[in-house]
Amino acid sequence: MLSSPNPWADDLERLELIVRETEEVMRGLLDAQNAIGRVTAEGTAAGGLMSVASDGAGRLTRVEFDPRVMRLSPDELGAEALKAIRQAQDTAVLKAREIAERARELAERFPAALDERFVRQRIDQVAREIE
Repeated sequence: MLSSPNPWADDLERLELIVRETEEVMRGLLDAQNAIGRVTAEGTAAGGLMSVASDGAGRLTRVEFDPRVMRLSPDELGAEALKAIRQAQDTAVLKAREIAERARELAERFPAALDERFVRQRIDQVAREIE
C-alpha cells in the first residue's frame, strides 16, 4: 500500500487516491443518469398498425396509428393501445433499471471515508512530534 517513510506524504497520497476514486465514481453516476435520460423503447400492437414509444421514466413520447387500425371496434382499439403502451413502458423501465443497477454497483466503489480512528492517530502523532 503506501510505503513512504514520511506519514504525511502517505496521508496526502491517500487523500489524492480518495479524491480520484470519488471523481471516477461520480463521473460514472452522471453517465448513468444521462443514459437513463436517453432510454427509449417501442411497443407495437394490432399487427403493427399501432406503435408507441416511451422514455426511461415510462412516459409516452410518441403514439402512431395506421389509419387501418380504425377498423377495430372501440374495445379492441383500446385493448390494443394498452398492449402497445405497456410493452413500450415495461421495456423502457427495464432498460432504465438495468442502467440504475450498474450505477448502484458503481456507487459501492466509493472509497471509505477517513474514520475517527485514523484522524485520532494522526492528531496524536502530530502532538508527539510537537513535544
